[in-house]
Amino acid sequence: MTYTTWSARLLPLLSALVGGMLAMGCDTTVVPPHPMDAGQDALFTLPDGSVPCTTAADCDDHIACSNDTCLPGVMICGHIADHARCDDGIFCNGAERCDLRMDCVHRVAHETCDDGNVCSVDRCVEATKMCEHLPRDLDLDGDPDFFCPGGMDCDDRDPTRSGLAPEICDDMIDNDCDGMVDEGGNVDGGGADVGIARDDAGHPLCGRPMHDTCMDPIAITMSGVTDLSLGGASADYTLSCVGFARPDLVATLTLTEAHDVTITAEGDLATATVALRSSCSDVATETDCNNGYPGVIRHRGLAAGTYFLIVQGSGNVILDVQLTDPTPPPANESCTAPTVIPPTGGHFTGNFVDLHDDLMLSCNASAATDLVYQITLAAESNLTITLASPDGRYMNWSLRPTCGSSVGEVRCESGAPADSTLHQLPAGTYFIVIEGPSYVEVDYTLAVEVGPSTPRVMGDLCSNPIPLTLGTPYMGTMSGAEDDLVTSCGYNYRDLVHSFTLTAPSDVAITVDGGSAYLNASLRTACANASSQLRCVTGAPINSHLRAVPAGDYFVIVEGARVGSYTLTVTATTPPTVPTPASGNDVCGGAVAIPATGGFWTGTTIGMINNYSPVRCGTGEPANDVAFRLDLSTRSRVTANTEGSAFDTLLYRMLNTCVSGMEVVCDDDGGGGGGASQLSEMLEPGTYFYIIDGFSTAAAGVYQFQVFVTPAP
Repeated sequence: MTYTTWSARLLPLLSALVGGMLAMGCDTTVVPPHPMDAGQDALFTLPDGSVPCTTAADCDDHIACSNDTCLPGVMICGHIADHARCDDGIFCNGAERCDLRMDCVHRVAHETCDDGNVCSVDRCVEATKMCEHLPRDLDLDGDPDFFCPGGMDCDDRDPTRSGLAPEICDDMIDNDCDGMVDEGGNVDGGGADVGIARDDAGHPLCGRPMHDTCMDPIAITMSGVTDLSLGGASADYTLSCVGFARPDLVATLTLTEAHDVTITAEGDLATATVALRSSCSDVATETDCNNGYPGVIRHRGLAAGTYFLIVQGSGNVILDVQLTDPTPPPANESCTAPTVIPPTGGHFTGNFVDLHDDLMLSCNASAATDLVYQITLAAESNLTITLASPDGRYMNWSLRPTCGSSVGEVRCESGAPADSTLHQLPAGTYFIVIEGPSYVEVDYTLAVEVGPSTPRVMGDLCSNPIPLTLGTPYMGTMSGAEDDLVTSCGYNYRDLVHSFTLTAPSDVAITVDGGSAYLNASLRTACANASSQLRCVTGAPINSHLRAVPAGDYFVIVEGARVGSYTLTVTATTPPTVPTPASGNDVCGGAVAIPATGGFWTGTTIGMINNYSPVRCGTGEPANDVAFRLDLSTRSRVTANTEGSAFDTLLYRMLNTCVSGMEVVCDDDGGGGGGASQLSEMLEPGTYFYIIDGFSTAAAGVYQFQVFVTPAP
């Protein structure tokens, strides 16, 4: 075949494929892997790495989010990134993208929503999946600062004074910011006066806004939405679920018969709080109280009668009351009457309204209400359990052979959703205890699937660790992994076990890169024994270094909250580095210089004085400190830690200057245990000062300080 003929076949096919991919908004990669056979036209070869294929089954790249195809005519593999497969349904944690090398990754760590305007307060709202930009209001009284557009607040430090506040008589203060003091009935100032009591002519009067006390509640008798303005309201009542006073308004809820009730209070500036009580001013009669974005109260079969709603917040608050027919409580609230799941699995919905906390879960220490399900497996099977709430809250479940005890618990899972597959689960009867969050009563969906028994993925157990070659990156994925081990720096997340051997004492460096995903890494000498742990570090990426690690067998447990790919590299350097003594570095003027390649020092803070105090971490108590200086000429990743120090350290970094309280970043216990601190950052060229300090006044002694500088590629 001639070059012209080959091109005529290949180029239209590739153009059509790429054009279709671009029309769908997809990333495209044609993965090549082998040159054409020698018998083909020597004037044209496929790109290096092309993979020949016969069917799409030959093109599986083991990337869950890619669509794999065998390109007709040219018969090589192509891969299309399907970003929709990576969407976790949560807006505020950032956009997920399909990376054809790493599987699902976060494009950004989270939605910052920063609009660059100092007169706005920016926040991400998961309920609406949108960014909100609200007026800057430092005292949270609902009126923006006078110096910001639309602001009428003449004192943004005092929530009792604003353009929305009423003028209080005889206090010699301009409460409503209209430039006059103790006026009544004026019409020429005072801002919008939203919700403020007026005279017959509509003029604002001195005094409180409407519905500010139990003597003047707004009456609610049916489902509906009420807009409330807390501008000028006083903080009159103490609520059981908040520890500070906030402006409040009062409503009554009158029921002529029993109803299921959902009450939602959502503020436009900050959290809102709502409390339900039978006596307005008596906190002892309060049956429910909730604070949040929004504050939510739910009741099942609330009896007929009149109740009081105390709403606290700032600015405007939307009070939404929904009344529905009463429903009976679920029967499976305890171990005595669990809901039986069919042997093939099932799908269940419900809520946690007006339940009790009867059972303890090892993965959730909070006092959350719970429900019980039961399933019997006739044969060894795989069991997939998914527990989710419609609004993306964190949920928890425990699978156990004995309902009332966590002893022998097979798995405890937390997440949004909480989901996991248990492989090769022996035949028998199991109980699934489910819990929602402790701070709000949510709806839930529970899906239980029973499938054929299949073995665990490699590295999922201590008995089948993934062997590592020192110095060689290992590319892995958390897909299919289960949560079997507990790490001190992590949580109840899926994990994988890796192993390596040191033949001589060595310095060891461990790097784990999961893109934007935060991972945990635990190094230990005995896989299943948490007390053998030498270091546990969290990061994105993780860069951990240990000095003088003895010869022997070791395990690295990598743990992550979500399915994703990662690269793990363990390197060993012999002989171990000996620390350089450091002295005379009590202040930045005498700081020890850090070479461009990093270094390892030891010294003492005893006898030094307190020259610097950080504001970003620590107790604020004075402690002895020492200084180091790094002059960086190239963009580099710099990892600095105090592992091996004899006291609880603080480590903070300054840029170009060395002034107390002017640190850019500060760490307390991020160094992997024992009070060690660590900073791992990508830094631009410049002059940096590192200060080793004590957590408190008594924290002083011998320190070890190690710095690793790796120029950016």
